[in-house]
Amino acid sequence: QCQTANEAACHLFGEDHASLLATSFFDWVLPPDIDRVHRALNSVLHGGTERLELMLRKRSGQQVPVELSTNVLPEGQWLMSLRDISQRKDTEEALLQVRSELLEAQRLGKIGSWKWARNQDRPQWSPEMYRIYAQDPSKPAPPVSELENMYTPSSRQARELALMTALQTGQPYEAE
Repeated sequence: QCQTANEAACHLFGEDHASLLATSFFDWVLPPDIDRVHRALNSVLHGGTERLELMLRKRSGQQVPVELSTNVLPEGQWLMSLRDISQRKDTEEALLQVRSELLEAQRLGKIGSWKWARNQDRPQWSPEMYRIYAQDPSKPAPPVSELENMYTPSSRQARELALMTALQTGQPYEAE
């Protein structure tokens, strides 16, 4: 049974203060998440703090993704903080969709892309880069220092010039 709730909790659940206090937190938890919440609460009882993402269901039936943070206060009371993460979940889903579309466009256009942090010698390749270079995608991309072995001498020179210019100016480069 909830002993206190702030206005943000009332807004999250779409309930007035009295109605919210008359419920148990588990009245809102979806059945697939009940065991996870119980495990998290048990962990907190043994000295931990827990943070997990789960779905809650309002009385209206609307489901809300939340991040739950909980711990036990010195007096033995539970402190549960809920944060609505709907916007973040929508953004993550949109980013996954855009990434999927980018990878498909690269596949269709036979165009690869890669990222490289100068302080590391291992770049990150798109799947199409692995196909272009006939490399095994289950393995890490080869170090940048080994890429020169994959080019003809004239292509190696052009690539090196384009790469150095990009590093000096901060501008991206394209090379054929």
